Amino acid sequence: MLIDLLHSLVKRRFSRLGICSKILESEQCTIHYYESGREQPRTLVLLHGLGTSSSTWVNILPRLVKTFHIIAIDLPGFGTSFLKDGQAYAGLNKMSDILVETLPAIASKPFTLVGHSLGGWLAMDYALRSPVFVQQIILINTAGIHYDGIEEQRRLFEITNLGSLYLLLNRLWLQYPWYFKPFAPAILSDLKKRKVAEFVRSIEQKDFLNDRLGSLKPPVHLIWGSDDAVISAETVQILNAALPGLSVRYIERCGHVPQLERPGELIRILDEILL
Repeated sequence: MLIDLLHSLVKRRFSRLGICSKILESEQCTIHYYESGREQPRTLVLLHGLGTSSSTWVNILPRLVKTFHIIAIDLPGFGTSFLKDGQAYAGLNKMSDILVETLPAIASKPFTLVGHSLGGWLAMDYALRSPVFVQQIILINTAGIHYDGIEEQRRLFEITNLGSLYLLLNRLWLQYPWYFKPFAPAILSDLKKRKVAEFVRSIEQKDFLNDRLGSLKPPVHLIWGSDDAVISAETVQILNAALPGLSVRYIERCGHVPQLERPGELIRILDEILL
């Protein structure tokens, strides 16, 4: 209930800014997304990370809606996007299939994909599968790259109690805000409801993108919170080696979620990239 209340408060804030809450029905899923500025010539599609929703962009969208056609999607099974036919959760490949099916209907012109963490993984995968729709990709502390020691990341998402939840939260943020701590039981319940641990367990080594990175056609920009304790900075090195044209910008004193921890700095960098 508490997480639903937070989603509702974000929806009200977005509504006051002219950001509309919309629904698209697909065969496998009811997709919820926010949209604003359809009259603008340039479209940004934002994909959030694992265990969260489009509400993660609450401090970013108010700036972007002034200039861009914005679409911020709740990934299948998260936020208020719901799977059909009794599916417990959408695995990585199913998520990717649903995006390939639904994104052209939501964003009918070529767009920039902005993806955080899991959203970055899905953004790259989408660009590999449907390059004609993607003008450029902006990755924020992206997942999807295999490196030595990545098994520790899987263990982090084995959330069974408040202790294991706090371990994850303190790794996601450089400094987890004290005022979020009362929400911990609700966050724990929501992560279990969304089958986050099961999703992570379902990922296989063949799903990672390392061997396909060289086939990415659109320009790729990487933004990296330099104190990320969830995803290794080896990801940056692997992407640099595979994508000679990659541009990398760091946000110092920032963990895995720049859009929440350092939104002003993230907006400044996005402005530079999107000029």
